[in-house]
Amino acid sequence: MRLSDLADQLDVELEHPNAETVAGLILEELHHIPRRGEFISYEGYRFTVVAADARRIKLVAVERERLPGPEAGEREQTGDPAAGVRESESET
Repeated sequence: MRLSDLADQLDVELEHPNAETVAGLILEELHHIPRRGEFISYEGYRFTVVAADARRIKLVAVERERLPGPEAGEREQTGDPAAGVRESESET
């Protein structure tokens, strides 16, 4: 999925100077093809690899990161997290 399409779905600005896709973003940040469960934090979102093989990222879960709350606990930012983001290629 293109970063611009995800940004439109989330109604946020989400850009990276060297990546056009969600998989490309993850590859740029990690510098390797990740295994299932690896994640990055970027622009207030957590991108977790749900499915991947030796050559590409197949499925990514995207959710807002938590911010420290006014009390001792934490509260989640408002807004809907994106469910799974399917990737058809892992190009940057």
